[in-house]
Amino acid sequence: MEVDEFDFSNVELAKVQNGKGLLFMLNNEGAQRLAQLSRGGQRMSLILIVNGRAIAERPLDGQIQNGQLFTFVEIPDELLEKMVFSLKETCKQLNGGGVRREIELGRN
Repeated sequence: MEVDEFDFSNVELAKVQNGKGLLFMLNNEGAQRLAQLSRGGQRMSLILIVNGRAIAERPLDGQIQNGQLFTFVEIPDELLEKMVFSLKETCKQLNGGGVRREIELGRN
């Protein structure tokens, strides 16, 4: 089970005490999957991959039930706002009728 780009409804630049990061909002299906993934007692991490490049690792220390995921990213601050804009645009495009990859590949 995984969370993919079709599960995100929006992303925002978030400033917290320790710096800046990304706050992802998931749609209902994605929020349910994230809650299931983060429920387990084993130590797990989520890896954020953008354009084939891993830019963040978020250790899961408990169940995420609110459909929001915050993570710090390994990207310079001067590029972060551009990335957020690009990710927001991608979310808009995918939420406007995207087809899940599993269906495109013929898996049910």
